[in-house]
Amino acid sequence: MRAELFSGEIVTLPKECNCITHNEPHWVHMWRMSRDMTCARANDYLAKMEAIEGRAVDGKAASSKDFFDYEILKLAFHQAAGEMARIYGDAIRDFQQRGIVRLIEEESDKLTEIDRQRIRDRVKSMLPPEPEITPYLNEETKVRRKAKEML
Repeated sequence: MRAELFSGEIVTLPKECNCITHNEPHWVHMWRMSRDMTCARANDYLAKMEAIEGRAVDGKAASSKDFFDYEILKLAFHQAAGEMARIYGDAIRDFQQRGIVRLIEEESDKLTEIDRQRIRDRVKSMLPPEPEITPYLNEETKVRRKAKEML
């Protein structure tokens, strides 16, 4: 990833971490992840609010539960909007402290299919193995197997 500085100079931003989930600088990845997750949360709240509005009759909530759910969702949406303002404010401050005017994405910043497969393999290796499930024909068979194990 490259960046344009206030001086007009274009520099390459180093990746200062060993994370395998991204190829860009860690602070950029974390900022984007926060932004995307908060945006998704806000969109989810809006979709739920629209569903409640769709059930409304003559502009009034269909039930008291819908009314209270709508009010709670509205509060949650406003909280997410405030969180988004904080995220962008932090980004602007970080950019100014680093002297960056804009980020310039490169093709190498994106994860390849090989990278994605490596991540899937890593996650799979961290999970415990699935236990073998032996089907019991009936309760009597289960008791006999337990007895054999104990002997």
